[in-house]
Amino acid sequence: MRACLLVGLFALFGMGEALAADFSALRGAIEDVTTPLAQPSPFIIGARYWYSTGRHDYAFNASVSDPSLGNPTSELIYTGVTAQSLEVYGRYSDDETGFVIKGYAGGGFASGGTMNDRDWFAGQQLFSNTNSTLKNTDLRYVTMDVGWGADYFTYGNMRFLPFIGYGYWRDEVGIWGLRFLPDDFGGFFAAAPPGTVLFSTSQKVGGYIASWNMVRLGVEATVTILPQLSLTVDAAAIPYAQGEGNDSHLLRQDQLGFKPNVFLRGHGWGGQVDALLRYAVTDRLTLGAGWRYWYVDGSSGYKTDRFDRLFGQRLPLTDFTSERYGALVEASYKF
Repeated sequence: MRACLLVGLFALFGMGEALAADFSALRGAIEDVTTPLAQPSPFIIGARYWYSTGRHDYAFNASVSDPSLGNPTSELIYTGVTAQSLEVYGRYSDDETGFVIKGYAGGGFASGGTMNDRDWFAGQQLFSNTNSTLKNTDLRYVTMDVGWGADYFTYGNMRFLPFIGYGYWRDEVGIWGLRFLPDDFGGFFAAAPPGTVLFSTSQKVGGYIASWNMVRLGVEATVTILPQLSLTVDAAAIPYAQGEGNDSHLLRQDQLGFKPNVFLRGHGWGGQVDALLRYAVTDRLTLGAGWRYWYVDGSSGYKTDRFDRLFGQRLPLTDFTSERYGALVEASYKF
C-alpha cells in the first residue's frame, strides 16, 4: 500500500513538472507573438481654407515741409478686402523631448473692397476726397515656429507650448475707377465736383502692396474637452515687424515717377491669433474649425516717392497698419 502511494506521488510530481513545462512554453509563445503598442506618430500634415476680410491704412505728415498742409496730410484706407485662401499645414512633435516644429504656407485671391483717399490743408480742412473699387487682390503668407513643451507645461487637461518663430505676410490690391466725394470746399480744389465719376471701375488707376516680415513670440494652449474633442489657441505677440508699402498712382506718374511711385518703410509691433476646435474622427484623421486674427502696426517710419528720394526727402508716417481676420476650416492627418 505504501509502495503504491509512493508510486502515485512520484507520478503526480512528474505530471506537475510536465504541465509546468507546457505552461511555460505556452506563456513564452504568447509573449513572443504579443505586438508592442504603436507609438503616436510625430508627423502631422493638413490643409486649411481661410475666408478673410482685410484692411490697410497709411497716412503721412507733409506739414513738416509745408505748413499750409494738415497733419496728417494724406490718408489712404483700404477696407473690405475679402480673400479666399488655401494653405498647407505641417507639424513635427517629439513627445520624449517636447521639441516641436510647426508652420503653414498659403495663398489666395480676393475681389471686392473700397479705397478712400483724403487730403487736408492745415486745420484739417478736407480739400480732396475720392473713392475707388478694389479688384484682383493677391494674398500670400508663411509662418514657421519652433517650440518646446516639456511635461511640466501640462496642467490637468491643458497643455502649453511656448514658441518662437517667423512670419511673412503680403497683400496686394488693384485699384479701379475714381469717384469724387464731398469735401470742405465743395470740390473747388478737385478736378471735378462731388459725385463725378472720373473713371469707371473698368479703368485701373492704381495698386498697393503691403508686405511684412515678423518675429513671433507666443504660446500654444490646448484644452482637452472630451477624449476626441479639443480646443487649441495659438497666440503670438509680434515684438518686431518690418513693413514695406509700395503704392502705384497710375494717374500721377508725371509727378511721382513710374510705378510703383510711392514708398512706405516702417517698423513696429503686432499680434496673430488662431483658435481651432478640433474633433478626432479617427486616431489619425482630425477635422477642425475656428477663427484667425492678424494685426500689424509699422507706423514708425517714413514715406517718400520716386522723385523725392533722389534728394533724400522723407515724410514721417502717422499711420501704417494692416489687419486681416476670418473663419478657418481644417483637415489634418497623422502619419
